[in-house]
Amino acid sequence: MKKYFPLLLIAVLCMCALGAAPVESLPPAEKITVLLIVDNSGSMKTSDPTDLRFTGVRLFACLLDSKDSLSLIIFSTESAVLAEDSAKLLENLQAPAANGYTNIKAALEDASELLKDAEQHGGKVIIVLLTDGKPEIPNPYPQYERETLDFARALNVPIMAIALTSAAQTSFLDQLAAATGGTVISANSASDILSNYLQILGQIKDRTVIGGEKNKSNGALKIEQTLAPYVNSATFVFAKPENTKVRLVGPDGNEITKDHSGDARFSLFTLENPVGGTYSFRALGGGQVQAWAILRSRLRVKIVEPGAIHPLNRELPVVVNLLEETTAGNFIKIIGDANFTALITTPDGNKVSLDRFYDDGTHGDHTADDGNYTRIFPAPKVEGVYQIAVQGWKDAIPVQAETRVKVTKFPELIVDFPQEKVEVRDAAVELQVHLDGAASFEQGQVIARVVSPSGQTDEIAMTGNGVYVGEFFPIEDGEYRATFEMRDAKFQGVNFQTQVEHAFDVTVIPFVNLFVNKINAPAACFSTANEFSLLLSITSSSEEILHFSVPDGWQVIPDSLKVKQGHQDIQLRLLAPGGVSEDAQHVEILVEGRDRLEIQPDMRIGIDVQIPGLVTRCRTPISLSGAIFLLVVTGAASIQRKRKANLPPPVSGTLRYWKIGESPALATEIDLTALGKESLLIGNGATCDVMIPQAELDSEHARIWTEKTPEGVEMALEPIGEVRKGYSQQNVRFVLRHGETFRMGAHEFQFLSDSGQ
Repeated sequence: MKKYFPLLLIAVLCMCALGAAPVESLPPAEKITVLLIVDNSGSMKTSDPTDLRFTGVRLFACLLDSKDSLSLIIFSTESAVLAEDSAKLLENLQAPAANGYTNIKAALEDASELLKDAEQHGGKVIIVLLTDGKPEIPNPYPQYERETLDFARALNVPIMAIALTSAAQTSFLDQLAAATGGTVISANSASDILSNYLQILGQIKDRTVIGGEKNKSNGALKIEQTLAPYVNSATFVFAKPENTKVRLVGPDGNEITKDHSGDARFSLFTLENPVGGTYSFRALGGGQVQAWAILRSRLRVKIVEPGAIHPLNRELPVVVNLLEETTAGNFIKIIGDANFTALITTPDGNKVSLDRFYDDGTHGDHTADDGNYTRIFPAPKVEGVYQIAVQGWKDAIPVQAETRVKVTKFPELIVDFPQEKVEVRDAAVELQVHLDGAASFEQGQVIARVVSPSGQTDEIAMTGNGVYVGEFFPIEDGEYRATFEMRDAKFQGVNFQTQVEHAFDVTVIPFVNLFVNKINAPAACFSTANEFSLLLSITSSSEEILHFSVPDGWQVIPDSLKVKQGHQDIQLRLLAPGGVSEDAQHVEILVEGRDRLEIQPDMRIGIDVQIPGLVTRCRTPISLSGAIFLLVVTGAASIQRKRKANLPPPVSGTLRYWKIGESPALATEIDLTALGKESLLIGNGATCDVMIPQAELDSEHARIWTEKTPEGVEMALEPIGEVRKGYSQQNVRFVLRHGETFRMGAHEFQFLSDSGQ
């Protein structure tokens, strides 16, 4: 069962200084509250067999100021908060036996309870997490790590993570640090733990650390004479075996004897206003000694960039500020003469020196004389942790800071569509890209910039997350160049811009769709016996010239015709040769246009015509009025039957519509069959056959009518306003199939045929 205790306040008996540049999210704070979360799982028996992590806790406590606060959470399978007063913590903290799993989520839950009390004390709050592995629990489930990250993000507190051994250097810790504005520090072995604690404490307390070397017995630490006037205090720290005593001698030859550590595994000597010179030490009793001088001066260097993570193959900017502490305890950025260099250690152990930083608007520096000293490290080609040690000088006063950045591969955009060659008829060109590795950005947008062969540029905002789609309508042939780029994107908390270019050839295929809507044959006695009229329904993708030709002896009027873009009905006259028999005749009209014009469904229009004989149409009148009346009635009925046979049937079916985003179950249904009309006008106007009270629709938005085809009767929709199917905007007539959906205004529409097919 977990135990929750009040926040542990540690009155620190020693005053010392520790410094490395604060990270961007951790500005200097006069008062801090630190929650130390220490892994005590079973693997720690191997990772830290001598319990140096608990020695580090006591050292951390000693080096805080009296106004600071500290809590200690120990976790394995479960988590517990250890709460004792400062004296008991420094004197009696015992290392519990390592055992169990690595339940980081449980430790963060305890931290959440402590943070409620921490808010009452004010100041900056930091969480320091030390672990040697990825999160593990007795009964794992897939969402555990994601829940842990979400819980950490909700704490709204930076987490400074120490990854003990390579087993702990996982993507989980990187995500944890990025999600909370913290950082990750790598410890190759337990012997690095004390240095890691000091590095983190230096970042959050804004101190300067000198030394860190491991010595067998004797050694020295030097405070430069020019630096001493700017140092308020210095604490000398010696990590050593328990039975070893350290003697410290100042530059004047006098021994400094006041060791106020209270721990057998390290010694602390603090001097106020120390003099410059060499401070020598000697280990009595044997064993290795690691020594640091922790200085509190008025000068600080802050590493602004890079952050915890940086993308592979992208230039790495290193940006630093020089800060000065005022007598009131505030920090100001120093603008003026200062010199900085940096030593970068790559993951493979190579060292690269950046010899000069710039604040003149060149070499990667954005703005001259703003106090941001900048140098660009060439794009890293190797994944891993890069160590950056910055050394600076203000006149003869040195400052220094260290940071680490993990360089890793960020996802890139991959082009899915279009292919290298595209043929376009009556639809848009589909654009699609995706991020490799099934990744997704935390925020950002993909923009496609498409440049046509004539130089016109279209910018398309694509939609999606991980997979991004869009479309555009080409109007000319040739090579198009598309650039897909991320804007305002973040990946693992890092600003990231990436783009990919793609070229493709477009061939725009013009088309004309035409069919015979009606044929009229002569019916009166004195009409020309060999003349027929044809009503053609034509839909064209562009303005075109059509040419008609018929077999020898026949004649078509006109034989050339200009058609406009869109839908229209055209009347043709077809003249048959003299002496044609009364039998049905099959005639083909050949339709031709410019090169590459696609004529649908066929270039040849087949027509079956029948010419009534003259005797049949103009039989000699008989004297009997009854016969005349019968002839009139019979002729009229015959004409009516032929007319009705040639007319298209009324529109039939059901039209359903519902608001975009709502369930189709809420659809409104309109029975088109019941209206009994050959053509139906749809819109929000009062004169429409189907009136839909929707502000986004035009007063006349679309028209539905019936069409006779060799396969039977079909319903077709002609756009007047904007009509979309999927990603495509429909500019020309299209056949309505059963169950087909399309979009007009703010509603989805669905057509259902009466036959259900």
